[in-house]
Amino acid sequence: MKKLKWLVCAVALCVIALVWFFNMQEKPESVPLAQAPVTNSVPAGANAPEPPIKIDPAGAVVDLPSVPGQTMPVSESAVTLEEKARTLIESKNLPVEFWGKVVDQSDAPLAEVKIQSQIRHWDYVPPRGASPRNIEDAMTTGADGQFHIGGSTGDDLTLKMEKQGYELEPTAKLGFSYGTAEQFTAQPEAPMVFKMWPTSIHEQLITGQKSFHIVPDGRPYVINLAKGTIAEQGAGDLKLWIKRPDQVAPGQKYDWSSEMDAISGGVLEETNTTSSMYLAPQEGYAPNFQYQQQIIGRQSASTGTRRFYVKLDNGREYGRVTVELIAPYNDRVPGMVHLDYAINPSGSTILR
Repeated sequence: MKKLKWLVCAVALCVIALVWFFNMQEKPESVPLAQAPVTNSVPAGANAPEPPIKIDPAGAVVDLPSVPGQTMPVSESAVTLEEKARTLIESKNLPVEFWGKVVDQSDAPLAEVKIQSQIRHWDYVPPRGASPRNIEDAMTTGADGQFHIGGSTGDDLTLKMEKQGYELEPTAKLGFSYGTAEQFTAQPEAPMVFKMWPTSIHEQLITGQKSFHIVPDGRPYVINLAKGTIAEQGAGDLKLWIKRPDQVAPGQKYDWSSEMDAISGGVLEETNTTSSMYLAPQEGYAPNFQYQQQIIGRQSASTGTRRFYVKLDNGREYGRVTVELIAPYNDRVPGMVHLDYAINPSGSTILR
């Protein structure tokens, strides 16, 4: 019995000794997370590489690293990236200088036209974005019809024009780009010209949009614009044809030609695509328009869309015609003529 008691006491002493031994082992002093030292994976003395700055199509900076200042100071690298981003965005703003002139239907200066301008200007908004704002101004044209916009920077200029009893030609260009490869430039001695028409001036015009099938073997076709018809003979206003070989082998090079004549009149091509063609010139007309090209294989060929003033009936009528001649048009249609026209039968050169 005594031996059992001694055995129990010995086991208890061993357990107490083991517990004391483990408690006496040295423990590392714990450091609060907020006070833990910040390690840097970049070796001492080395410069951390700066990530590239990216700009999206809207002008915003993307992938600029954010540095939470609550837990660590802003690094020199992040500051450098922000300055670069600011410089990159603000470089889109260039000085905007614009000279314009407003005239009436007779090209006489038009005074007291209200001009509103809006310039898009870019600002850098930390930490990672570009913000556009509009710089607006208003003015009126002087006795010479001219106006000037300047003193601001940006990359885009938009205009609005208004005068009681007048309307701007619908094809007038009112937006101008700055700060790009297609930057718009203007000089005071050569201002951009805008034409406005009295709202009271409207003529009784003969108008139409037509498409005609033709055979492109050189045979002539006569078009009567007043009736909107086409025929191989008879009276009309325009005569036209297309000529190409009937049979073409793959890879074969061949001649493609066409012509449009004004019967008892002339044609004058308008190459200014922004012109509304509201006023026909009285001079400068040629008897016809000819177009030739070389085509390879069985490709479809065209004159492209062409715009003409026309003088008809020995100068007693004026008009405008947009025309395209195509051959072959598709597998079933060997040739096609597209027409869009407006004719003033009164003899006036006004075409609106």
